[in-house]
Amino acid sequence: MLNRDQLNNADAERVASSCIGLLDRLQNYPAHIQPLTLACTFLVLSAHLRVPAQDLFNLARNMMAEEENIAEFKAVTDYIKYEIER
Repeated sequence: MLNRDQLNNADAERVASSCIGLLDRLQNYPAHIQPLTLACTFLVLSAHLRVPAQDLFNLARNMMAEEENIAEFKAVTDYIKYEIER
């Protein structure tokens, strides 16, 4: 079972690094497949872990908005900007 305390206190640097790892692999697929792949994976994983998707979405949005995490997620944004084709 997923530890909610660990989820709520996840390390932003590790999360951002994982994002870049996923995005790196995602580049192997056409641009129109990429967002659907992420969305479907998110929904299936959420259901599997029995954590409402909206809860995960809110945790992620809050993590990305925290002042001390902005640099980590700017790196993710920059990776997408410069490495992912539209």
